[in-house]
Amino acid sequence: MGSLSSIVPVVSSIGSPALGTVTQLASAVGAFDQSDAKRRREEQIAQQKLALAQLQQNQAAQLSNLETQIGLDRQKLEADSQAAEEQRLSALRRAMARQKTQFASQGLSSGGSGSSEAVLLGLFEESEDERQERARLDEIRNRALDHEFSAQKSLNVLQRSQLKERQRLQRALSDY
Repeated sequence: MGSLSSIVPVVSSIGSPALGTVTQLASAVGAFDQSDAKRRREEQIAQQKLALAQLQQNQAAQLSNLETQIGLDRQKLEADSQAAEEQRLSALRRAMARQKTQFASQGLSSGGSGSSEAVLLGLFEESEDERQERARLDEIRNRALDHEFSAQKSLNVLQRSQLKERQRLQRALSDY
C-alpha cells in the first residue's frame, strides 16, 4: 500500500479523473488483500481441522489395536493360569500318592494317623499357597494391562489438547 501512496502525488498532478481511478484501484487492492487474508485463514482452519481429525483417527486405531492386544494378553494369561492350575493339581496328586505309598511302605496308615494327615495337609497347603501366589501375580499383570490402556487414553487426550492449543496459538499469531 505504501507504493500506491507515492504514486498519488504524481497522478494528482495529471488530473482529477486519474486520481479517482487510482483511488478505486487502491480500494480494490485493499479489498483483495482482505479477501486473500480471509481465504488464507479459512485454509489454515481447514488444515487444522484435518490435522485434528487425522490425529483422532490414528489414536482411535491405536486404541483399538491396543484393546485387541490387551484382550489377547488376557486370554493368554487365563490359558497360562489354567495350565498352571492343572500342573499344580497333578503335582499335588502325585506328591500325595507318593507320600501315601511311602507311609504304606513304612506300615503307617495314611488315613488315621495324625502325623500322616499333617504331612498330607502340609502338601495341600503348600500347593494352595502356590495357587494363591500365581493368582496374585495374574491380578498384578491384569492391572498392568488396565494401566497401559488408561495411560494410552490419557496420552491421547494430552496429544489432542496440545494440538488444539498449538492450532489456537497459530491462528492468534496469524491474525497479527
